Amino acid sequence: MTVLISNLLVESSGDEVDKVKMIPFEIEQAQGLPKTKHPFNCGIFLVKILECQSLKIGDMTKINDDNALELRRTLSCEIFNQFVDENFGK
Repeated sequence: MTVLISNLLVESSGDEVDKVKMIPFEIEQAQGLPKTKHPFNCGIFLVKILECQSLKIGDMTKINDDNALELRRTLSCEIFNQFVDENFGK
């Protein structure tokens, strides 16, 4: 499936796919990523995982369902603070 998708992308760009050189991908399952039991936590988990990766933080054990609500609150405050005018409420 991954070979098919990549070749479709190549063909959609106008290039011709060399069917002789088609090499299958090796798929590895990511290790050490936090798992959630609740589907509604997937978004906040993804944002925090990307944040950890960008800051080169390898320990993601604190991203879990128990503190997902707090992670969501913190992210909401960060977003709010980025977009609120400093003169807001004066």
